[in-house]
Amino acid sequence: MPDVGRFFNIDPLSEKYAYQSHYNFSENRVVNARELEGLEAVPINGNECDIQWKVKINNNLGADYSKTLLSDTSKILSQNGVTINVVEDANATFTVNLENPKVDLKNMQLINGESAMDGDTYGGAVTSKDSPRTLAHELGHKAGQDHIFDDTSKVPNTAENKDNLMNSGGNTNESLQSTTGTKLQEVQSNDMKSHINTVYQNTQKIINNEKNNNKTN
Repeated sequence: MPDVGRFFNIDPLSEKYAYQSHYNFSENRVVNARELEGLEAVPINGNECDIQWKVKINNNLGADYSKTLLSDTSKILSQNGVTINVVEDANATFTVNLENPKVDLKNMQLINGESAMDGDTYGGAVTSKDSPRTLAHELGHKAGQDHIFDDTSKVPNTAENKDNLMNSGGNTNESLQSTTGTKLQEVQSNDMKSHINTVYQNTQKIINNEKNNNKTN
């Protein structure tokens, strides 16, 4: 109600965006987005893509983890016009298991993080030490990104890409091994954007169908 400066009705999409207040305007993004009659926030810059990735934290470190872990991880994943915000939500179905590095005696190497290459960005899980780069790397796998030294990688395993986020100490070319790089190529960012949106939208369709079936029954 612009005449009194108050919101009178609950946002019609409040059930879809449970992490937002019922009365938020433009998802609280009044600087870089606009809203169309109570619907989703629409970025002012049409090329921008803002994704919120909700995760549940399972802390097995035996100590508190860095307060900026998720925000620093988000900064690494947010490149090439794609913004990925990793936020903590106790009710999320995706789990981040924080653990101290493990020693793999068989291969004589230190394991800083692990993830199943199943591309499950909604109900999956990753394991990581308290490190933004390691967590970003494992989340990259969950967002459909292969190691650059995998045959299926769209990024060539060359010296120019040694500092790529999806490189690791397991690179088959020992001279190209690296565990510190954080760069992403545009093709990787676009793949992550497409993958996360597709998984989220399909999952929401399933949830909505289940709700409708329960109402019918």
